Amino acid sequence: MPWLLVQRKGVGIPRLANRIRKKIEGLPPLSSKCCIFKVPRPLRSVRPEAYNPRLVSVGPLHYGVRRLRKQKLRYVQDLLWRNNDRTLKDYLRAIKGWEGEIREYYLQPIHMNSNEFVEMVFLDACFVIEYFIKSRLEAPEENDRIFDKPCLTNVLRRDLLLIENQLPFFVLQRLYDLVFDEVSCPPELPFVTLVSVVLGPDGEDFGPKLEGHEILHLLDVMRTSCLPSQYKEEDYTTESINLSSCPCARDLHDAGVKFVVSESDYWLDAKFENGVLELPQIDVHESTEAFLLNLSAFEQFYYRYDAYIVDFTLLLDSLIKSIKDVEILISSGIIIMSVGNVEDMARIFFTISKEASYDPCKFYYADLRISLTEYADTRWNQWKATLKHDYFGNPWAIVSCAAAIFLLILTVVQTYCSILSLPP
Repeated sequence: MPWLLVQRKGVGIPRLANRIRKKIEGLPPLSSKCCIFKVPRPLRSVRPEAYNPRLVSVGPLHYGVRRLRKQKLRYVQDLLWRNNDRTLKDYLRAIKGWEGEIREYYLQPIHMNSNEFVEMVFLDACFVIEYFIKSRLEAPEENDRIFDKPCLTNVLRRDLLLIENQLPFFVLQRLYDLVFDEVSCPPELPFVTLVSVVLGPDGEDFGPKLEGHEILHLLDVMRTSCLPSQYKEEDYTTESINLSSCPCARDLHDAGVKFVVSESDYWLDAKFENGVLELPQIDVHESTEAFLLNLSAFEQFYYRYDAYIVDFTLLLDSLIKSIKDVEILISSGIIIMSVGNVEDMARIFFTISKEASYDPCKFYYADLRISLTEYADTRWNQWKATLKHDYFGNPWAIVSCAAAIFLLILTVVQTYCSILSLPP
């Protein structure tokens, strides 16, 4: 056949090689800043809706979501009015100059021309900045479409913390600094402080925890605020551990372990000493599952060897294997159930660690889990716990047990006296 002759003679091979070479040369350089991405299918399949914005799109990965589009434009208008010395063109020129750096933050290629991309970044960045300002620094307008509906505020906060719904943090920071310059319009708060008091629990300023960290985006802000007080060393390694064989909360409770809420200022701190396990408190609300899943996906992509959130979710997974385990953690105050029921709580914690990968030799809580396992396997601890649960579980049991011991002592004394009274 003619085409076989062509193949044998190698006709077309130089052209094919040239085409492949051009494709290789056209590949964009790999960037160390790449930290915003579409969640891989295995992780996404666990809970697909947890990664999609419900109310507002931020950035190019979900560009085109039309909800709140008019509200975005109103927020842009409000932000532009804050500094009369700068014009719309000033901000657009600035973002145009950052365009190449911004694109490096996204794993997937962004198929938008330059003007479309700059417009998208500008509108979304202004919207996010103005949202933070209205959340903290001033009362929003009476007819604000977001703040007059508390449910929308909660959904918007959820959307701002999705890994696929991010802008690079430096864009928000630099644009904020352009609007609030030190001369004509000094800022009331530094942007990092503003973000921390809005996103922090109960308006807590966790800004000091961000010092010394290169913040990548808003989700990275929350991850950094959650980090434990002690980090892994570069060569950190520990005894390999199989989490599936570790005792759950019920087993530990039966062995006498007491669960208490950690008083540490660092959310991921946990320790076990003298039979007391201290764990961070988890307020489970409607966005908790999405928040933890997005943090976990982000860490597995970008912080693979410092995946503290992943390790914490796996620690929870090893503790929670049944509804009884959830009930123990709720009764101890570690889990606060703001929505749903016990079954919902169990499902959430079963889900967040599914498909998560970890290195068993670099698991951050390995020493904690080993200590818990050794404590639960010690028979003396099991006997003490059984005595406490079965005989000292309530006041009446204590009274009954004390009465029985008292009668036993009397019986022994009476027997001893009887023996002494016998004639020689």
